[in-house]
Amino acid sequence: MLLPPADQFPTLVVAELPRLRAYAMKLCKNHSRADDLVQETVAKALTNRHGFELGNLAAWLTTIMAREFFTAFRKTRREVEDPDEKYALGMVSEATPQRILETREALIMLQKLPKDFRIPLLLAADGATEEEIARELLVQCGTVKSRLNRGRAMLRAAIS
Repeated sequence: MLLPPADQFPTLVVAELPRLRAYAMKLCKNHSRADDLVQETVAKALTNRHGFELGNLAAWLTTIMAREFFTAFRKTRREVEDPDEKYALGMVSEATPQRILETREALIMLQKLPKDFRIPLLLAADGATEEEIARELLVQCGTVKSRLNRGRAMLRAAIS
């Protein structure tokens, strides 16, 4: 794998800033969000420079930016505006002895799952995307999907 010299890489990335800014504006249609997206992209590129092989830096940076933008977009789609906390108040449930017992039993069943299935389930419950879990566990995204599906099935079977 050929990498540009470490001292030249930031200079090469900075040279791409005008192109990145234009692409970010095309995606975001908002100056402030576009600036944030460019900043996130540059930070990620500098952190992950080992993943870049000599070639088309602009394409590599554009790919990083597009992934950042669409990941953020998917996260915001799952969010619900709740200015008067109507939805949040509806999610509160009373901690009855029955619910406490059910929660404890579910946690015990979760702890009994093999580590390969338990960890992805916990990360997903914490809000991580399948791609983030795959990066965290250093496995393919398809492996994460499979482990989540099988882990959920194991929990359902244990609960039944």
